[in-house]
Amino acid sequence: MIVRTGSAGETRRLGVELAERLTPGGTALLFGDLGSGKTVLTQGIAEGLGLDATLIQSPTYTLVHEYDRGPVRLVHVDLYRLQPEEVEGIGLEELLAGDGVKVVEWADRLPYRVPAMEVRLEVGGGAGERTIEVLEPLLESRPGTGPVDSSSTWTRKRESSMEVERVGIVGCGLMGRGIAEICSRAGIPVTVREINQEVLDAGLGAVRRSLAKSLEKRRIDAEEHDRAISNLSGTVDLADLAGSDLVVEAIVEDLETKRELFVSLDDIVGENTIFASNTSSLTLTQLAASTARPDRFVGLHFFNPVPVMRLVEVVRTLMTSDEAYDACWNLAQRVGKTPVACKDNSGFIVNRLLIPYLLDAVRAYENGIGSMEDIDTAMKLGCGYPMGPFTLSDFIGLDTMYSVANIMFDEYRETRFAPPTLLKQLVQAGHLGRKTGKGFFDYR
Repeated sequence: MIVRTGSAGETRRLGVELAERLTPGGTALLFGDLGSGKTVLTQGIAEGLGLDATLIQSPTYTLVHEYDRGPVRLVHVDLYRLQPEEVEGIGLEELLAGDGVKVVEWADRLPYRVPAMEVRLEVGGGAGERTIEVLEPLLESRPGTGPVDSSSTWTRKRESSMEVERVGIVGCGLMGRGIAEICSRAGIPVTVREINQEVLDAGLGAVRRSLAKSLEKRRIDAEEHDRAISNLSGTVDLADLAGSDLVVEAIVEDLETKRELFVSLDDIVGENTIFASNTSSLTLTQLAASTARPDRFVGLHFFNPVPVMRLVEVVRTLMTSDEAYDACWNLAQRVGKTPVACKDNSGFIVNRLLIPYLLDAVRAYENGIGSMEDIDTAMKLGCGYPMGPFTLSDFIGLDTMYSVANIMFDEYRETRFAPPTLLKQLVQAGHLGRKTGKGFFDYR
């Protein structure tokens, strides 16, 4: 079937028609570069399934978005940022054979065929015109794998969890040294790697001072203190992490820097070693897809200050094995934290809710709703929060907050994630909060 549409509305109406043919568990592979046309078609499919089409956005940064309403499920996949050789190992076959209607954008990058409706899109000759060719489901099998079983579901055999007996941590800044402290206190040998000896000594010194303070205040006894010290070691050589069962990344919140690190670690650690990232805003799939072990890649998002905050967000991607996920979940409990399970979306649970709240407080101040002091007081006394939004922002670090907000805005394209002008200007001026002595408030 070949259809020519002259507007986004017509493209969306075609999606509504296709939804009936895809229900209850079909797959649509979208080929061709049509800009926003692919997402518009997907919105139509969502509307045809009875879902809120306004929620459908391009999942370019997260790879996958899932939308559920009762028995109706839509899985929206975008392969734009992956090359065919990267798609090969991320486990999409299981997902595409599972429950719900699946829509895959940039399906040209699939290195194999699946039973699916193929939709080929091209820009037409007239203004706004699109040519859309719809081919009925094909049942070609992937070479060497036999026929594709379209009735299979996205399940994974449960395996016994591996034990994490030795932890490597990359980064001995605020988060890295906090993770090192709680692991060493739990009796787990920890090796922390930093870029140079000066930075490493500063980080390990902070851990020792924190342990000494805990001993002084009788939060730990002398035996626990001495055990933690004996379990703690540092290095400036990545090769010294070779014996780790788990390597936790706690470095700068930059996608390419993290990717380069994990690629280097791939050649150093054993094949069974699990990788974990402490990222607070980047999606794990982007990182996992660049490694040789996407099935052993997990998100472990600790909160600052790590020795005090009890929560850990444990994040799995489509590729994460149950064994690796369970090992990280058990580790979180072993170090005295309460883990919560999260899907791989930017911001996970806490930052997805927290960042818009903090940004809204800045916008409220900019709009003259109240002073920063009064807004902080109102939220503390009215909602029982231990800190107001401006004090909390200064504690987090305005540069961190600004970076996370930008990443989440790029992901969701919603104004609530857009950094306000005042926040941007403070960061540009170097007023980053408590760590520089001045942010929203002056601490000098």
